[in-house]
Amino acid sequence: MRQKTPSYGGRKDKSIVRKARVHIQRQKPKAAFDAQAMSHLLRGSYEEACHAAYRSVQANPAHSITYVQLAAALAKLGRMEEAAAAAARVLELQPAFRYSRQFAA
Repeated sequence: MRQKTPSYGGRKDKSIVRKARVHIQRQKPKAAFDAQAMSHLLRGSYEEACHAAYRSVQANPAHSITYVQLAAALAKLGRMEEAAAAAARVLELQPAFRYSRQFAA
């Protein structure tokens, strides 16, 4: 039997955002902002992804994946200098980081 993906009102993307808000309420802003950034990025809401990623970076400046999300969202918005700075921060935090290895199936 196939397990159903939990959803919120039939929309998976709202379910992810709702889960992120629950994390915030439980005093786990690092994970919550990161989850919000990823959710917005995957939905194509790049301004919202930037906002959530910036909040995540403030909560945990050493979390390199948040900078990856930030760089991607900024690049999608055409803000290439800011995207390059975020990408450079990823390499400062994790010098061996390679996008192809990080997201390989």
